[in-house]
Amino acid sequence: MNILKTVLLVNLALLSNLSHALVMPAAGSPLIVDQRETLYVNDGDIFDLSSLSITSSGGIDIFGNSQNASFSIIANSSINIAGYLNLFVADTTLKANEIDFSGILNLIGGGRINFIPDQRMDFSGSIKFDGVSHPLPPREGPLTGPQLPPKLILSPVPEAESYMLLLAGLCVIGLAKRHRLP
Repeated sequence: MNILKTVLLVNLALLSNLSHALVMPAAGSPLIVDQRETLYVNDGDIFDLSSLSITSSGGIDIFGNSQNASFSIIANSSINIAGYLNLFVADTTLKANEIDFSGILNLIGGGRINFIPDQRMDFSGSIKFDGVSHPLPPREGPLTGPQLPPKLILSPVPEAESYMLLLAGLCVIGLAKRHRLP
């Protein structure tokens, strides 16, 4: 059913010419979206930008090449979304030093989004999961716990000690496997 919805929406966008195909700029360049755009991503795509800004009159409909497509947008400075993002992909990651989100985020078909702010996040927009709205209280800083809808994830940047714990755990698993084998 989700694939049928996606196909229908893509055909509607193409036939009625409501949006333009978004061309991603070269790595390290800024991207400003001030109208309705459509972006098609391949599974595993990573877009490296200096900044991303979606104005209040702009927005992006993002479609994946498969039902389980995932992609990332990494901005060296900031991501500012005052318009909308309609995500027809399974997993999206937005990473930047500062993330300001005052627009509308619509996750369609069971997708999820990962926000990774290095320094600051200001989230005063609203989130929709398959059209059902989940407004969040205006707030600056990290979002945690009950403020987060179930498919919205805020990931901290891993610290060095996390990697050390991971390495130690893998060593313990390896030793346990080694001692079990004859």
